[in-house]
Amino acid sequence: RLVVEAYSAVLDDGLTAQEALDIAAEKANVELDNYNSFFE
Repeated sequence: RLVVEAYSAVLDDGLTAQEALDIAAEKANVELDNYNSFFE
């Protein structure tokens, strides 16, 4: 899902691939933190 969002951001919003990947990485980190918090 995050990859699809990043790809769409490049096509639809005119972001560079690096910008889109940075955003995807940040979202992934947030989701991972939420996931880990759930099990603490």
